[in-house]
Amino acid sequence: MTSPYDLASALDGFLREAGDGATGEHDAVARLVIAPTGLRVRVSATGAEHLLPWRGAKLQRRSDGALVVRTNRGVAGSQDPDFLRAIEAAVGNELGDQIARLAGERTGLRASGWLGCVVFTALTVWLISSIPGCVRGAADSAVESAPFSVDEKLGEIAEGAMEVGELVEDERVVKALEAMVARLQRGIVDVGGAPPVTWHVRIVRDKTVNAFALPGGYITVFTGLLEAAETPEMVAGVLAHEMAHVTQRHGLRRVGQSLGFFAAIQLVLGDASGLGRIAKEVLTIASVNAYSREQENEADLLGVRFLHAARIDPRGLGEFFALLKQKYGDVPGTYTWLSTHPQHAARIAAITSEAERLGLVTFEAIEVDWPAIRAALK
Repeated sequence: MTSPYDLASALDGFLREAGDGATGEHDAVARLVIAPTGLRVRVSATGAEHLLPWRGAKLQRRSDGALVVRTNRGVAGSQDPDFLRAIEAAVGNELGDQIARLAGERTGLRASGWLGCVVFTALTVWLISSIPGCVRGAADSAVESAPFSVDEKLGEIAEGAMEVGELVEDERVVKALEAMVARLQRGIVDVGGAPPVTWHVRIVRDKTVNAFALPGGYITVFTGLLEAAETPEMVAGVLAHEMAHVTQRHGLRRVGQSLGFFAAIQLVLGDASGLGRIAKEVLTIASVNAYSREQENEADLLGVRFLHAARIDPRGLGEFFALLKQKYGDVPGTYTWLSTHPQHAARIAAITSEAERLGLVTFEAIEVDWPAIRAALK
């Protein structure tokens, strides 16, 4: 099966095997995958794989225009103009200052009769990138002004662009998840303040422990996550978290912050060609859980409120975090539902505190034979 993450976030590039980085003399051709935990590099000639962690990484522009990621484990880079944007989408929080600096640089454009326009554009980009707070504010304002139909269209396009393998069609499994989503939707209505959403759920046969929701209400759950969850309340907790990303329009906000104010304006205007280009960015952000720490925390707490309002025990969400911590540790495997901010203890504490703040109610068990559902997946 072709991984959707390779389609969404892989670029051609190189691994620096020797030299000081001044030229490309010693570059080894490689395939780069922008992952939440680091830059994954596969050398084409040998098949050797390397992980260059984002923590402590330095982003530099080489003399030939290539963007280079320099770490204590090695140096890799790419000439692809989308490389910086892909890094920003995945780990903008971690490397924000370096990304803002590089976004303001001119990258070897040739002089022409359009020089004045180029200079003006470069200065504009530099100005916007130098004040990320203003950019975020402008992008958020643009998203707030966009009708929810924009979310629905983007989600539809992004889901259609994602290549997946076998879909699970067993009615026992599908109906169990659809029932959870319907019950959570009633909780969302009780909490209030969310746009009306028509939810679409699909289950993909893949051992990866992951789930994500695209704008507009398109939810994808991998069988690896269902097999890992020990109770239906754990799955409901994951669904509530992902549904919160949708109701808060986090995907669109990240796109606006990643691609800039002008992309956010395209969302408002509903430009068809612009939506098509932005849909790929949306898929990247959602499928690798490349949300900001603030958005992840908001989805945790709002998910707890959805669960509580639906009379589903919200402790299941914290228990799932604890289960994953036990199985994977503090540094998750690539592309698991643990996201880019695997601070399990802090998130579990926040979830528990919010559940206690909401108070005890009579929780109603999710009526499903969960062992039978897990067995059906096999």
